[in-house]
Amino acid sequence: MWHKFRLYICIAFLTLFCITSCTREYFDEDAYNNIVKEAFPVTNVDVNHDWQTIETSDLNVNINQTPGATYTIRVYEQNPEINTSVTVMAEGIAKDGKTFSTSLIHPTVDSTFYVARIDSGGYREVKAEKVINGKVSANFTTSDTYKYKEFNDISYFSWRYVFEDAFPQPGDYDFNDMVMTVTRQADSRDPTILYLTVSLDALGSMMPMAAAIHISGLNPASVESISSFQKFLFYKYSGVDKVKDDVDYTTGFNGDVVIPLFNDAHYALSRGNDIVNGSPSYYYYNTVKDASSPYYAYSKTANPARVIYTIKCKSAEAVNNITSNTIDAFIITQYNGSYWETHAAPYKKYEVLYRYLNSNYQTAYTDNFPWALKVPGNFKYPTEGTPISKNRNAVNSGAYSTPNHSFGEWATNENTAQDWYSYPNSSYVYE
Repeated sequence: MWHKFRLYICIAFLTLFCITSCTREYFDEDAYNNIVKEAFPVTNVDVNHDWQTIETSDLNVNINQTPGATYTIRVYEQNPEINTSVTVMAEGIAKDGKTFSTSLIHPTVDSTFYVARIDSGGYREVKAEKVINGKVSANFTTSDTYKYKEFNDISYFSWRYVFEDAFPQPGDYDFNDMVMTVTRQADSRDPTILYLTVSLDALGSMMPMAAAIHISGLNPASVESISSFQKFLFYKYSGVDKVKDDVDYTTGFNGDVVIPLFNDAHYALSRGNDIVNGSPSYYYYNTVKDASSPYYAYSKTANPARVIYTIKCKSAEAVNNITSNTIDAFIITQYNGSYWETHAAPYKKYEVLYRYLNSNYQTAYTDNFPWALKVPGNFKYPTEGTPISKNRNAVNSGAYSTPNHSFGEWATNENTAQDWYSYPNSSYVYE
């Protein structure tokens, strides 16, 4: 059914983006906006919505306890004194008598964090600190005497990009056409080194897709090197000519650093194993869990494909500026004979490697409907064909439809149900 709908939309879009007899490109803004508005599963979308679930605060830690001593600073999302498993939000090395400063990436709904200073013997002191005006500050002095060993199982905070593959056409809004998880981890000893782990987790699409990471504001002059022990597999016959495996990074139109990830997602996730007549087979990977699903016969499971990128910058400041706010993972798909980029907010309107609409036709980007979302890394994405939420005509359904905690409520008012991603309907999410 969706394929028939997409065919209809494709025909409609070909009439919107057309060439007249005078070779003047014509775009019907009103028709386009009406098509997208009718297809999106939520009515009355907040026109000022920023679609952000993650933000970056400034972390500052002062230690005045033992002159000359060196400590590990570690910030937890959960209270480590009462939780066995905790998530590390930031960490680094601090010297007594000096201020340790770095970026703290966290969900927008989190307001309290647990800042620990750990000595050379592995003993730590922990303080609960709140976010105040975009800053988290902690002070450790000689009056702080309570210490205990760190015993927790730790993991590092990550976030997920979930994409629709149809831009600029409307999608089916299950937001699983490509699912990627990014984990940022600063080197604990060298503040000029950063590790980005990129995990290709799922593909709910049967069309070719490429991907790259644009790092906003990072100039090549600030970078010494970007490397990885291994790369995602590249398909040598892909037509995406600007995502190449023979370079570690390149630059976008605005001069920012761009890391090529892969030129064919299905080839990368299948490790090149699902080949028919020399071409990748475009199955649904890790999005179908029910054998009764109409998509089941076209689905497979696969272990996520992961690559760790080591970014060596020329200064700690450059590393601190590489955050979830500036890391812009995006996908590249083909539509109407051109390659189109799909970015999550706030980079929806960016054209980093491919340009297809000139400045007179940017109206294709002016609506406030998302084709990609960036969410905390524990997000459970919808199963194939299940909308993330459907909120129309007083009916609320879909993968995230819990009353007072639904995606639909958040979409209509960005200040409501901001924790929607923590309330999945287990019947409609892949896990």
